[in-house]
Amino acid sequence: MPEYYCPDTVKDAVSLLGRIGNSKILAGGTDLMVHRRESGEEPAAYLDITHIPRLRTIAMEQDKLWIGAAVTFAEIERSEPIQTCCALLGQAAASVGSPQIRSCGTIGGNIANASPAADSVPALTALCATAELEGPDGVRCVPVEDLIIGMGKTIMKPGELLTGVYVPVLQPDARTAFDKIGRRKALAIARINGACVLRMREGIIQEARLCIGAVMNQPRRCTAAETLLQGCRPDDELFRQAGEKARQMILQYTGMRSSSAYKLPVVVDFTQNLLKKACSEGDDQGAAALYSE
Repeated sequence: MPEYYCPDTVKDAVSLLGRIGNSKILAGGTDLMVHRRESGEEPAAYLDITHIPRLRTIAMEQDKLWIGAAVTFAEIERSEPIQTCCALLGQAAASVGSPQIRSCGTIGGNIANASPAADSVPALTALCATAELEGPDGVRCVPVEDLIIGMGKTIMKPGELLTGVYVPVLQPDARTAFDKIGRRKALAIARINGACVLRMREGIIQEARLCIGAVMNQPRRCTAAETLLQGCRPDDELFRQAGEKARQMILQYTGMRSSSAYKLPVVVDFTQNLLKKACSEGDDQGAAALYSE
């Protein structure tokens, strides 16, 4: 039977990770327990990080919002600071699984699991969020976009612990949108998901951030689409062209697959609708603007 440890500090957790080779981090356990059941594999130990205060915290730190790795999606969904500072992440959290899953699943687990279909990752990428990692060599911060390098793969070093994420604060008038498509309307793993942030002034897009997920094995900003949008006045044709840029980028990275014939045209429509959603909801959220970086 695996050992069970419940460290009270990040330092203790990192020490245990270094001392116990075949150990698994336990937070929500929503993916870990499924893998254990399906594979039959048992680690030497489980390290429960849910009692480390910093990892359970949502707090403002200067102009960024800190979200600990063990914060659940239900907590993110109803967090007032998140709704005020980066509502986009709250929208993504609300789309995850069922209420039961959201009450257990954590943002740290969703990132570190490195699933292409993770709903939080496109939102964090569009928000330019940074992951904090702590290990034997100290603390380092890595953009979430760069942390995940493939299906189930990250650049985390042996003995490192994902402690949380820093999210740059959007002004209250930012225009943002998150959406996803699954096999059914509810409780579905995303076949396509995505998030965008638009910064506008006097009806002109000053800056665009767009990430389409679940169609590649790692998150990527659609830089060609972002460049196309910048300096333009929003309309359906512009957004269709942005969708085409997203389609071309995905095809470049994935090549033609058996699913490409039906999935890539959907990407165009999905991107167009996502950008329209951000603009239409902008009337409720206000004109878009970001704090200067």
